[in-house]
Amino acid sequence: MHYQTFEPSNELSAIVKCYWTLESPDNITDRQIVVPDGCMEMIFHYGDLYKQYLENGEVIIQLRCFVKS
Repeated sequence: MHYQTFEPSNELSAIVKCYWTLESPDNITDRQIVVPDGCMEMIFHYGDLYKQYLENGEVIIQLRCFVKS
């Protein structure tokens, strides 16, 4: 996986902490644990959609774009 963060412009820095991108190859099978950081995120998937594995064993295919709190 390739993860990068980018600083917002000066005009947006008061309300935007950062922008980030995540790229992963099609054949990756590792599951990543996401630890809540208290930040809201607007997520836009431009490639294949990600699977979200819930504690109860269910799998959800994430939407193309959504807001996560």
